Amino acid sequence: MKDVAERAGVSRTTVSLVLNGRDTRIAEATRRRVEQAARDLNFRPSVAAQQLRTSRSQLVGLIGDEIATGPFAGGLIAGAQAAARERGHALVVMNTGREGDLSVDLAALEDRHADALIFATVMTRPVQLSERLTGRDVILLNCFDENHQLPAVLPDDRAGGAAAAGLAAAAGHRRVALLGGERGTWPATCRLAGYRDALAEWGIPVDRALIRDGNWHADSGYEQARKVLALRQPATALVCGNDRMALGAYDAIKELGLRIPQDVSVIGYDDQQEIVAYMRPPLTTMRLPYYEMGQVAMAAILDGRSFKREMLQCQPVLRGSLAAVTG
Repeated sequence: MKDVAERAGVSRTTVSLVLNGRDTRIAEATRRRVEQAARDLNFRPSVAAQQLRTSRSQLVGLIGDEIATGPFAGGLIAGAQAAARERGHALVVMNTGREGDLSVDLAALEDRHADALIFATVMTRPVQLSERLTGRDVILLNCFDENHQLPAVLPDDRAGGAAAAGLAAAAGHRRVALLGGERGTWPATCRLAGYRDALAEWGIPVDRALIRDGNWHADSGYEQARKVLALRQPATALVCGNDRMALGAYDAIKELGLRIPQDVSVIGYDDQQEIVAYMRPPLTTMRLPYYEMGQVAMAAILDGRSFKREMLQCQPVLRGSLAAVTG
């Protein structure tokens, strides 16, 4: 700092104020001179010194139950990292595994004096909180505690389910099937409620024969699609629990000699690029806002924003598998 001050012709106090952004009263010309001197000397403030002065580590821990290996982990982590970087923090990602020991990772973060903690899950679900989280600066990402003790950032799957079914209804379909995910899971329950909301809004009676439970995998999409297409009044549009189930539904439709979307429209959920990029025709689906969820969670915890649950919208991605009813 002494070298920067001498090169810029200012005091060390001025250098400190400029580089830490702590005084807006400094003349713009002086500020530019200090910043240029710091660049010329390749000067970077000492993080260790800042930590000692502020008693903050500028680290945030993200602990997850397979979060580092799941198909959507990249979005969650990238969003959280972007928001952390904007606020001068670094992100530490730790993966417990589905049945991992949370205390091990908490101890590691304690040793490093992490300023805050984000706990994330692969599938949206309720979580049982460790007593070691009590009194900490913690936010839940893609999960929630049922007692609302901690703030949680979640996808609005009920609104997403309604939007998916609404796409089919808006295209003129009245035989809209829901090939749902695993019964009792949070996403499947919410999306079923949204499906019912949409049908009520469009004045379409609910036919229980068109509502089928699956297991989130292609095999159940195939099996359930065959069942709703074999009905006396078959479905003309399939709203699938996720893109993997839509992939199975594609196989069933083509095996029956039907065309997508001329005979049957298909709508997925997730916008999982590893799947939708290879489907023909391209799959209309609902995009889960993982990047935005990571951003919101990190920004909220570092900015000190208080809330119970933040629900983010799932956006429709329109492609070639949805068509209007003709004839």
